[in-house]
Amino acid sequence: GIDIVYILLGANGLIGNEKPIPKFCEDVAKKAKTFIDIINRDYPKAQIRLMTMPVPSVNGGTGASYGAKLPYCDDYGLAVYTMELNIAYEKLSCEYVKTVNIPSQFDSEYNYPCEEKPVNARSTKTEIVGTNGLHPSDDGYMQIADAVYRDVVGTINNL
Repeated sequence: GIDIVYILLGANGLIGNEKPIPKFCEDVAKKAKTFIDIINRDYPKAQIRLMTMPVPSVNGGTGASYGAKLPYCDDYGLAVYTMELNIAYEKLSCEYVKTVNIPSQFDSEYNYPCEEKPVNARSTKTEIVGTNGLHPSDDGYMQIADAVYRDVVGTINNL
């Protein structure tokens, strides 16, 4: 059988949202719960871990990959959405579902893709600018894997 199931759900569901963010996040969490209930039905002895979402890049870049046309391009809105969704996921915790708090273990300043660019057209000074504020870099994904590893070790030690 399966002992532990780890689930990381992304932000793609934000596309086309027209509801207030808290209501939308509740709806997303309900859909996640339906998925989790199916896993629990098929593998009743499995412990399920729902990973929360990392905070979006603080260096920008959310519009870089999407042409600044989608809801992801609003850095403040995306941060609020992420936090609200994480709260909704936390509410799903129960006997067989626990959340793994990714934002507390993820460096959102340095673990998203970025590049060095001139600060302006007349300066040789450069700054780090995000090129994708939603999908982590390889280092970022490894940091998420580290969080999962820590949870696996903690779970096994408590069996």
